[in-house]
Amino acid sequence: MFTPEELRQAKIFACLDEAECVRLAQTIADVRLEPGEWVFREGAPAWFYVLLEGRLRIVLDVHGKQTEFPEYEFKQGDFLGQVPLLMGTPTFGSLRAQTSCASRAWISSSSIT
Repeated sequence: MFTPEELRQAKIFACLDEAECVRLAQTIADVRLEPGEWVFREGAPAWFYVLLEGRLRIVLDVHGKQTEFPEYEFKQGDFLGQVPLLMGTPTFGSLRAQTSCASRAWISSSSIT
């Protein structure tokens, strides 16, 4: 289990009080990837991620061909997954590690109350 202090290292969660941090910290999963590994594939259930280190890139299926979009690259401190999570939909595209990565996955659509 991650601590509330570790949770507050992500700027997006710095405003949470102690009780909120404790509750959220109990839902965290540690995700580590090597270059070329997938965080998720298009159509997967939505999760909220905060990238702690490394780089991730969006990959979409365009006319049957996997196409990377360098202009949509995530780096340390970025967060992702919030749009499909809030809309209650699966992921819109795929996300692949460009470098070794460490991220935290926090919330799935089934854990929103």
